[in-house]
Amino acid sequence: MDVHHPAMRAATQAPAPKPQSTFLGSVGLGLLIFAALIWAGQDDSQADTRHRAAAEQAHVKAAEERRAAAAARACEPGTTPAWIDATTVQCLRAR
Repeated sequence: MDVHHPAMRAATQAPAPKPQSTFLGSVGLGLLIFAALIWAGQDDSQADTRHRAAAEQAHVKAAEERRAAAAARACEPGTTPAWIDATTVQCLRAR
């Protein structure tokens, strides 16, 4: 038997394995990409809340600094500013 003959070589070799179907892999990959897009599009409400709180805190601090500077300009040295209402400051002398 001549195993080197092309007809015999094909008969003696095992058939090539069929490649696995990639349909399920494609569907799985598509679902993974879809889930990633949905997740990326979601609003991060905790980060948004932290951002708003930090902005509010910075706004309040700036307002307090402006108010202290206005009181310092309104009062003479040696007096202590005391706010009566939102727009009125009274300068108190130390005894």
